[in-house]
Amino acid sequence: MIGIKLNVIGKDPPAERKYVCRRMLVGPWRNQPDQYEGYNGQVGWASIAVLKSGRWVVTFNSGYWHASLPTAGKALKEERNKKYMEDYWAMGCPQVSAPRGGRCHLMVSDDAGLTWSRPTTYIDTGNTNLHPSILEMENGNLLCSFCDERLPIGDEPGPLYHRIAYMRSEDQGDTWGEINFLPDTTSMGNEPAIQIADGTVLRISSERFDSEMQYDSVVIFASGDNGRTFDLRSTIKATDHHMHEPSLVEMTDGRLAIVTRPDGDISFSDDKGMTWTKPVSTGIHMYDPHIVQLPNGVLAIFHGSYFKSGVHVYLSKDNGQNWNGPGEGIGYEVDSSAYGYCCPVVLNDGTVYIVYQHTGGHKTYHARTQALWGIHVRVFDSADGIEILPASGSPEDLGCGEAFMKMAADHDFGRVDPKTRVDEPEEERGDNIFNRLWNDYDFIEDVPRQGWKIKKDSEDIGDQQGWARPGFDDSAWFDIEIGDWWGNFDFHATGVVWYRREWTVPKKASGQKKLLLAFGAVDGENSIYINGKNLTPVPNRPENWQTPFEINVTDILVPDKTHTIAIKIKNDLGPSGVWKSIKLIALN
Repeated sequence: MIGIKLNVIGKDPPAERKYVCRRMLVGPWRNQPDQYEGYNGQVGWASIAVLKSGRWVVTFNSGYWHASLPTAGKALKEERNKKYMEDYWAMGCPQVSAPRGGRCHLMVSDDAGLTWSRPTTYIDTGNTNLHPSILEMENGNLLCSFCDERLPIGDEPGPLYHRIAYMRSEDQGDTWGEINFLPDTTSMGNEPAIQIADGTVLRISSERFDSEMQYDSVVIFASGDNGRTFDLRSTIKATDHHMHEPSLVEMTDGRLAIVTRPDGDISFSDDKGMTWTKPVSTGIHMYDPHIVQLPNGVLAIFHGSYFKSGVHVYLSKDNGQNWNGPGEGIGYEVDSSAYGYCCPVVLNDGTVYIVYQHTGGHKTYHARTQALWGIHVRVFDSADGIEILPASGSPEDLGCGEAFMKMAADHDFGRVDPKTRVDEPEEERGDNIFNRLWNDYDFIEDVPRQGWKIKKDSEDIGDQQGWARPGFDDSAWFDIEIGDWWGNFDFHATGVVWYRREWTVPKKASGQKKLLLAFGAVDGENSIYINGKNLTPVPNRPENWQTPFEINVTDILVPDKTHTIAIKIKNDLGPSGVWKSIKLIALN
């Protein structure tokens, strides 16, 4: 396969368009699911389908948090599960009673999204049910696929017991048949299966099928009987990184294409998914990708961006060899003020309607103010940009866009910095990542968020060249604040980077029995250096990104003296960086 090229072409649509053109479909005081024990306002992982009848169908999950596991039964009595939930609680998951976990809902519109039915519950297995999506097949039957997960019990593998489930409806969703499961699968994106030209239904997922493999691979299941049964058709593997949240499309030339998180890998098949080209990275670092081809021939990847969050789209006019965006490694902005996790559907007129969620629901207050949005987009035939169109029922569609924007300007409403800090100060004073320390330690001072420098170490030469030593010239390095992902600086988020800064230890640290530097969390395998000395290599563990740690600096930091702090981080998946605060504390 020829190498993929990224081109910087065109520009983003006006930023304010998203605020007047998007429509809240579900959210605070709008079209909420019926209350049930364990519901805390979280809605998300939405999908949309347009049926042959013209009916629009939106499906989504509800619960109390980002992933609303059942909190009753014998599973929580197992120590491994207690530890797993404790990590969730530390992240911001509320401790609520949810005997049956999250569930899935369905709502419909018969007027192209202007009015919607109340959400009805159509999946409630007792476990948490996520990523529901619906495909209308050629025979008019509906195929729904979704994730089903809970805490493992006994000898079941962990840390979560995942299954990909599917079920069929022969009456346009009024009733649903038996729930079945794809074998040995754990993950998929929130988009439906597809039915290709020869009538075969394909469902794409991801799993570590080979126990000898270090990384998750893509798996494709095929059904020749309209979704009654599925067989494994093929796998796509990468040797040096994960391939998650795959998306699949049949192109106009008859080939199939997939794209995956996190490296934007693309692979093609010209034999209906039996064999695939070697995955090649687009160089677009993304989450939740969705690939579609429009009637004008443009191939589009709607995706979440690690650089700017939200929903963006990269465009190709030559079936995936050249990809266009307005900047290096990021697509044209649809809505960067939101979290993303979108699902696009191509409408009859060639435009695209997209559903997506406002936050990730990781914090309790995020869940309680969660919303699902709908927005309408036209992709230029020249594949060099997009136009944001008014979604039905949006302020612009209702003729009050100007008044809405005036209100927004008066109240600074709706504008969210895409690099909003995750580590809110109020969380550090209550039940939070540092709360466990305050019985024995006193707070001395925060190491400042500002004033840090960062540099990518692609050749891993930083130790050899003394990047951690005092006096090293870092004037050409990027400026960064604690809380920013390094992906915001337009270099690839995987690999090795160094942080460094000079810091004068406060005088009030004098005479303390013991001094510790407490780190809220550093995402990635990391080592901490002070004045060039490597104090603590931290092993690369999956839980690092949310795990606080401390290092003893009693005999290293001298009060009222300036020291050099350096942090070396190695990352192999997703965004990374020093994303929670660093505190100097003392034994009281």
